[in-house]
Amino acid sequence: MNIFLALFALLWLGSTALDYVKWKNRQVKNVSKPLYLSLNAGIFALYVAYVANIRVPMPTLFFIRYVAPWVKSYLRGYFHA
Repeated sequence: MNIFLALFALLWLGSTALDYVKWKNRQVKNVSKPLYLSLNAGIFALYVAYVANIRVPMPTLFFIRYVAPWVKSYLRGYFHA
């Protein structure tokens, strides 16, 4: 694991710990806490997938590889016809 990943993990865990202490001492709306937890779970899952060298499909890559060439060929045929 390189230094960037280790530093990111430490900063993320420290930030989460500080947020937990803050949230424990005050009342929080019902919507924000599950949203915060789900976002942190997503960040953690992406981090673990990256460290474990698991490829996660990204929507932008799908758009660039499949949708953009189709749109380009469609527009080329539309304007040259």
